[in-house]
Amino acid sequence: MKSLLLALAVLVLTVGCTAIVQYDRYILNPEESTSVRQSVGYGPFSELLESFVLESAQEHRQAGTMSSTWPVVHVAPHIPYQQEENFRECYGLLSDNEPIYALFDSATHFSTSNMGCSGQAFTDKGVHFNPGFFSLTKGKYFIPYSTLYSYRTDFIATNSTVIIRDIGGNEVWTDVHVEIDETELKNIYEVARRRSGNRTYQTYVPPSTEYKITTFPEELKELFAESYVQGLWMTEEDIPARKLEDFKRCVGLTDEEIFIYLDGTFWGRSGCHGVGFSNSGLYFHNGWLSYYSGGHFISYDQLFESDFVPYVGTTLSDLSSLYLSPYVALDITNIACAVGCSILGPAGGLVEILKAFRGRAPHSERVAQESLSEYASSPTISISQTPLVVASTPSNQPQTYNVSESEMANIERRAGSGDVRAQIRLAEIYEDSSNPRRSLLNAYFWCMAAADNGGGREARACANRNGSNIDPPQKSQAFRMLKDFYLSRDR
Repeated sequence: MKSLLLALAVLVLTVGCTAIVQYDRYILNPEESTSVRQSVGYGPFSELLESFVLESAQEHRQAGTMSSTWPVVHVAPHIPYQQEENFRECYGLLSDNEPIYALFDSATHFSTSNMGCSGQAFTDKGVHFNPGFFSLTKGKYFIPYSTLYSYRTDFIATNSTVIIRDIGGNEVWTDVHVEIDETELKNIYEVARRRSGNRTYQTYVPPSTEYKITTFPEELKELFAESYVQGLWMTEEDIPARKLEDFKRCVGLTDEEIFIYLDGTFWGRSGCHGVGFSNSGLYFHNGWLSYYSGGHFISYDQLFESDFVPYVGTTLSDLSSLYLSPYVALDITNIACAVGCSILGPAGGLVEILKAFRGRAPHSERVAQESLSEYASSPTISISQTPLVVASTPSNQPQTYNVSESEMANIERRAGSGDVRAQIRLAEIYEDSSNPRRSLLNAYFWCMAAADNGGGREARACANRNGSNIDPPQKSQAFRMLKDFYLSRDR
């Protein structure tokens, strides 16, 4: 009897240990994601992927030419509706209760109909892989975050792909779109793994969509009426049935009312392309020629809480883009003006609506256009186009700075080699208001490097302090600098 009990105990321990190891270290079948429980989820990837999206958009704008390519990485809440629907349908094994926080699209785009069908989906449980037709890997796979964050997992960049190999030697050859460098993707996985042990990055809070409205304020309707825009309907009852049905289908809107609808269709009776204000936010759909094609949604929570200022693109590649957030823009190409409307009329009306939503006093159409012109020309509200290595500007503060050139060189050398104390010290030097070459961007960069390097509470406080004093484009630039810093150390 004792031997039987002992055998049962060994069996229970073996099965228990196998289950724990399986979910901590292994590549799994897709349906097993419903059973995965882990303490650290998407958080370590969040800022890395947001930065990647911003950087890709900046490169598109800096190109200064019209491009037929589309973004291949999307982050919540700006994942195009149709792409998420396509991935879920093509993959077929992802629960509706498992939200997608980021999507890597690797589909070959002969049209927009298959966008998102193949690629990688980052959820609250891990990453789901749906290889495309030309992929070297066949089948569908799921890798829990616990496996990705394990130092027994290998990431190998080779031949336009990143191989992910678990502790048991199982491999997934990820699809990497031609627009993505495989070394850069490998770096994202490795930095996320490094951040998984840092409490600063462990928690991810999904974008809120709690705020709802039941009526659209009359004063805001008046702003639209004053913008002299064609194809404008003020109530859902007035919208032609065909256009209303098409628009709701294209943006994935089901049980909400449309208070304002602005038609952006070039010709025909379809209402797919356009803008609609609903109970929960702003829905819009761009045509397939747009860089940000497909259906998009911006919640009222975002409109209220964000300090982002909408602006119109200034380069040839995005002159018809009205940026409603750093991650997505409305294509205003086919939003037409009536008599008396300037070319900035449609965009000006939307800018005024957003300003009024945030509690700012509405202005006349003339003031709206002047404001929009200022936004479009201001370098502080668009994604930074400065070089990666940023020249700091001299400070006007009293000069009490006393770090010698040789001391600075020594600190920089130690910081570059991974010395946490030197990294924090360098951040303090760049933060010092008496430093003639003060740079909060550089200070934030070294704070982040120290935090990633195990700098603890002091490094996290440094990052939070400096991060609150720079704008999103500068944060994006700091993340690019951090990425290049890690890549240079890995060479």
